[in-house]
Amino acid sequence: MPGLSGFDHAIVYVPATKEEPALWVDATAEGFPVGTLPPALLDRKALVIASDTDGLTALPTRASVTSRVFEEIEVRQAEFGEASATLTRGFEGPIAGWMRGRFAKADARELEQALRPSNRLLVGDDPMVVKFENAEPSLAPPRFVGTAARLRAVDTGGLTATITLAGPVVGGFADDDWLGRDGARKEETPEAEARRAKDILDATGLTEAQLEARPVKLAERLVLERRLRVVPAAGFVAGPLPPSRTLSFGAARWHETFSTTKDGVVEVTYRFDSGGVDFDGPALAEFRRAFWKWDKESWPRLTLLLEADALFQQSKPAEAMAAWRAQLAANPRQGVLRARFAQALSNLGFDDLARPELERALKDAPRHPLVLMIEGDVRRRGAHGLIYGKGFDRPGAIKAMRGAIAELPRHSWPRFRLAELLERDADGEVVWASSPELLEAVSIYEQLADEDLSDALPPLYDALLRLRRFEDIVRRKQKERQSLEGDVYGRVASFMVDGPELCVQYLRGVEDPQQRASEAAALLGILSLQRDTAKLDAAAAAFEGTLPGGGGVILKSIFTGVRRAPVSKDVSAPEAAMRSLLTQLAEAPGTPAKARVAKALGTKALADEVERLGLQALTPLASGSFAIDATLTRGTCTADTTAGTASRVTCTVQLGKPVVASAWFVKEATGWRLDSLGALGTLADRALRAANAKETELAVKWLNWTSERIDQLGVPARLPELRLFRSFWPPQGTPSLAEVSFAASQARLFGSVEEATAMELARAFESARPTLTGAKRRLADQVLASVYLRAQQPKKAVEILKPLAESEGEDALFQQLTAALNRAGQLDEARELARKALERTPTDATWASLSASVAEREGRYADARATYEAVYARTNDEDLVNNLLWARYLTGLNDEEGEKMANALSARKTASASELHTAAVVLVRRGKVPAAAQLAQRIALRSPTGTPDDARLQLRAELLATLGFVTEARATWNQLALKDPGSDMARLKEKGLKALDGKP
Repeated sequence: MPGLSGFDHAIVYVPATKEEPALWVDATAEGFPVGTLPPALLDRKALVIASDTDGLTALPTRASVTSRVFEEIEVRQAEFGEASATLTRGFEGPIAGWMRGRFAKADARELEQALRPSNRLLVGDDPMVVKFENAEPSLAPPRFVGTAARLRAVDTGGLTATITLAGPVVGGFADDDWLGRDGARKEETPEAEARRAKDILDATGLTEAQLEARPVKLAERLVLERRLRVVPAAGFVAGPLPPSRTLSFGAARWHETFSTTKDGVVEVTYRFDSGGVDFDGPALAEFRRAFWKWDKESWPRLTLLLEADALFQQSKPAEAMAAWRAQLAANPRQGVLRARFAQALSNLGFDDLARPELERALKDAPRHPLVLMIEGDVRRRGAHGLIYGKGFDRPGAIKAMRGAIAELPRHSWPRFRLAELLERDADGEVVWASSPELLEAVSIYEQLADEDLSDALPPLYDALLRLRRFEDIVRRKQKERQSLEGDVYGRVASFMVDGPELCVQYLRGVEDPQQRASEAAALLGILSLQRDTAKLDAAAAAFEGTLPGGGGVILKSIFTGVRRAPVSKDVSAPEAAMRSLLTQLAEAPGTPAKARVAKALGTKALADEVERLGLQALTPLASGSFAIDATLTRGTCTADTTAGTASRVTCTVQLGKPVVASAWFVKEATGWRLDSLGALGTLADRALRAANAKETELAVKWLNWTSERIDQLGVPARLPELRLFRSFWPPQGTPSLAEVSFAASQARLFGSVEEATAMELARAFESARPTLTGAKRRLADQVLASVYLRAQQPKKAVEILKPLAESEGEDALFQQLTAALNRAGQLDEARELARKALERTPTDATWASLSASVAEREGRYADARATYEAVYARTNDEDLVNNLLWARYLTGLNDEEGEKMANALSARKTASASELHTAAVVLVRRGKVPAAAQLAQRIALRSPTGTPDDARLQLRAELLATLGFVTEARATWNQLALKDPGSDMARLKEKGLKALDGKP
């Protein structure tokens, strides 16, 4: 090598032939592969020592030599938990020699530090094991091989996992002089900019602008390649991938391609090619401008989704279930996948289908933490799939969650669920009394909060509030750097620890007077739960001045002076028995617990009556316990013992509105036994039973009590039922047994009336009709017609209404008659009445709706829909939306507009079960199965222990059919009672069963 330095290289030269290019081998360059010269020798000339040498021979040029860095990264998604990955980085060309020299003898720490930086977006700080292979000179390229067994950045916790598809970091291998400086980058301060300029000048003798403008010569051509393979877990698929593209950075090129193989593996390829070795002037500026613009882009992120869930979200329920079935067929022993399937079924309300799948999953993967978590989650569901509903398996759920925690101690999900379970009793009600289980729940919530799980804070604060650990709430708020006035927990805790100042300050900051009064009432109500009467008095006094218009005075009068009544078990006298009942109810939070108290003091479980006791419903300002305490310390309790062996005790207190508690006790040898509470339906039932037993005096007592409860509950005075009852009760003079029986039959209508009960009441009405005249007879007939409709006897209703409407001539009676004719199947008459009425008053919305209802009954659904649409367009009556949407559903019009109407209908806070049902079946047809299933659960909440009616069965059948559960759907259709064979439900059943014909 001619030059001023000494001879430092011994190179073997093999001249080129027709078949092979020239070969240069530098024997003194350790680590460099055969045929690759160190970059410093390129673009030079060498003296070849040979007999025919007659001058210098050119060595390879920089442009003809390429340093290539190639990477292979495979990420394997776990079916649950953290992914794993294998990372390989190899080198070819001059860079291979440099890497051998640098890392041939490196330790494990150095190797990990070499591989981690350009993979930090993927592996973060997770442990990696890295080896350096082919360190000795050979034809095989040297390479790093790293394995990461746990990638927290790619965690399959629920139904999705995400991964950043990071490419090679060009700046880690390219010449800094070539890349230059990002001209768009802004320095933090002018001082930092000045320091940078000085450092460059000191190091190079050039200004930064001069340095940036210098030509750049790369030692060799640079190619960087990275190939990513992402292997989804069973049941998962890749979400949308970005499009492939090629970008130009001047002479350099960037290529990226994205694809998915038929096996579902995502393959991503990145390739960067410098495109040359010499850059100057405009070409250099163009390269840098394009490069730094690209450098600001974020790497794409890939989402791996549970395929079936993704299809559900795309409104493709049939395809979702097909995906589940295909995945389970391909992976029959994969317990985790089957457990996910069980959870999906449970979330859709099909607990009966979920449990067998879960049992199979437990056999295949009995100790897998996710399977155990899902087992606990499914066992949390009780009747009709309701979470913590009646009959949920609390011990089984706790056992499953503890098992999951044993397998995966630090995972938040099973610990959070366990805490929820531990703070509830067997009825799903949160407990108030301190217990080891409640304290364990608090400890778990605290641990989760310390781990920055924000969802743990509300239940933690709630539990601490129930345990009266106010100082702990204050400390936790301070630790979380949360303001005490930010929520009611902090405000109550601050009050209990430091007094009313913060609460008063907060209330004064609420500008809207009505909102301020509401906030003050809520604060006092929650403070009343603590049963600290002195603190409650202080709060009421402190808040008094914050409310304008005397509102503070009213609240103070309600909440001041209440004292906690000691629990009593004295049943020696009626009033004492009543006080015992109330004090024990005050100590029993939640309806099921109150029902147990009622049962303990009586002969049967009185759960339904406890719900309507009146101690909570009549005062929204305070808890039931507070109302009971107020009743016993500020109210009056009186006992009517005239019956001798039975006594009614009534307790009343004024809390803004009167709060009334009434109960009936019967004398026994051991004291007074609770026989009934003051629930309206039960009172009337007792009156009716007494009348049937010819116990007139006792029946009168029950009727008087019923009459009082009707007034207390505010039953609308316009109701025909109430107008009729008030024409009989209170009676004028001493009523006869017949009059008492008839009044009791009327009163019974104010409660829940089943079909059999309705027929019994109808018979009572029929026996009384001959004795009635005038207004009483007309009212009785109108009410009797509605009773027959309740009893599924529309023809009887028609027999009564027809002469009544014709004699009275009232439009309302003709409308009631038309509805009854429609129910009775006498459609010609119903249609004619509606037609004549609409001729007289064409714009009458009620008659138009009745006309549409008749058309619907006749199966003319298109006509019914058109009428409802016209009426709605004219009146914009929200009460018509349900009818209109149902008619659209029956005509098969399942469009986006219907979906919007269904969503609006279900969003109403006061939505009826009928409205929720209509919205749900529309959503099923629109493919929104998860949303429809949620509405089904809302409907079930209205009657969590009752037998499903035809509407609920139809919704279940539609859901099952949509999901491909043919046998179950057919069985559900066949459960429909269909007491009205000409109804919509009958036609829907026929259509539903026909659609299932021929399906396996």
